[in-house]
Order: sequence, then C-alpha cells, then structure tokens
Amino acid sequence: MKNRPDMPSEAAAEIGEDELILHYYGESADPRSVEKALAESADSRHRYAELARDLATATTAPPEPPADLGARVWRELRPRLVAPRPWWRALLAPATGEAGWGPRWTLAAASLVVVAALALGYFAGRWDAPRPDLESLVPAPSGLSTEARERLLLASVESHLAGSERLLTRVTNAAPTDATALAEESAWAGALVSSNRLYRSAAQRSGQRRIVALLDELEPLLLELANSAAAAPEDLAAAQRRIEHTDLLFKLRVTGERLQRDAGAPRAGSRTDTRTVS
Repeated sequence: MKNRPDMPSEAAAEIGEDELILHYYGESADPRSVEKALAESADSRHRYAELARDLATATTAPPEPPADLGARVWRELRPRLVAPRPWWRALLAPATGEAGWGPRWTLAAASLVVVAALALGYFAGRWDAPRPDLESLVPAPSGLSTEARERLLLASVESHLAGSERLLTRVTNAAPTDATALAEESAWAGALVSSNRLYRSAAQRSGQRRIVALLDELEPLLLELANSAAAAPEDLAAAQRRIEHTDLLFKLRVTGERLQRDAGAPRAGSRTDTRTVS
C-alpha cells in the first residue's frame, strides 16, 4: 500500500540528529535522501530548523588544556620548593642573627607567594587584562629589610633561569628524529614566557642591566618553543642550532651561579665551565 501524502516515508521517520547536523554543514553522505525526508516530514523540518538556529548561534569553545598539564607544571615547580638545605637563611644574614627565626619564615612565605602567583597566572589563561608586576606579587613583609627583599627578587630570577636552563637542556638532548619533543615542552615554555616578562620588568626597575639583556635574549627562543605544539623534526633541529649558536645554556648557567654566589649559597646541580663572560 502506498503512503498517504500526509504520512512520512520510512526514510523520513528514521532521519536522526547526527544526519541533520552533517546535512547542515554540507557533509551528508546522501544529501538528496535527507532533502526528500525533510520535504515529506513536518516533524523533521521542525527539528532541522531548531538545530540550524542552534548551530548558527553557537560559538567555538576554547580548546581544553592537556590532561597532564597540572602534573607537568607541578614537576617543574616542585624542585623550587624543596631545597637540598635551608640556604634561604643566607639571604637574611645581614639582617638577622642565627637566633632570629621570624624574618626567615617571612622570606620563605614570600618565596612561596612568588611561585604560587606564577602558577596561578599560568592556569588562569592568557587574559587581556594587564599582568601584575613583581612588586604586587611580593608585598614587603613586616621586618624584611630592603637588602633582603632585593635578594629575594634576585633569588626568584635565579630560579626562573634554572627552569629555563632545564628546558633548553631537554630540547638540546632530544633525538633529532623525535617529532614530539618540541610539542611536549610547549606548555612549559609558555609558562616561562610569562614569568620571563615579569622578571625582566623587575630587573629593569632595579637597574640590573645584565639580567635584562639576558632575559631579552631568552624571550624569543621561549616564544618559539611555546608556539611549537605542531612542530616538525626540522623545527627541532632548527631550535637546537639556535640554542647552540646563541650559547644561551652557558649564559644561563653562569648568570645563575653568579646570583647564587651573591646570595651566599651554592647552586644545586651547577657545573663548572672554564669559559669566561664579559
């Protein structure tokens, strides 16, 4: 028996939402059948019209962060929180004696504020709002001298240089055929870009011209690594050549060791290099 004009065909009755979505975007495998089904079924036409309105007004959702992003950032932050010995005491040596524990606890708390603020800024996303400067992230604690505060800022810069050195070392040691080497480090590099700009601003205000020059030289390479989520093996080779050509690993190591000497503590994992820098 033939269908009555007001009775939908079997194709019209079975048309699903997935097929309607594909038809809306012009990707249906059988567009003529879909159009026929829509012509025969008022219910299908109504569903398609509602679906088309929703799709037309939909906005693209922001990409989800990598599932292991939190774990990777924590792996890089953890060495900064666990020192081989309490060398932070040396930062306050001019301000307090061996028995004065109050300023030391103040300094340790301020150090954690620096790390926590940088991590929070990274997870919050790349907003258009102006970023806070280092002075607002590390308010002057009660009882902490100006000299001790300056040493705290330099120690934070040294920690940033050590993290950048570890990143460049991993990129340098990656196998030339490893197409995923740069992509795996892009999130880490992105976090370092944000902190690099923060520390450069603080160093410039403090008159640390040599540190400013080093951070200026470091930032373009960090940006390149941060934007390498879809990099090819030849991009890895180019990054390795650039690291070697600029001698950034050596400069980061020497500057970090100098900052540690100024703080009166040896740099963890430092290596001796017989070269000199001007």
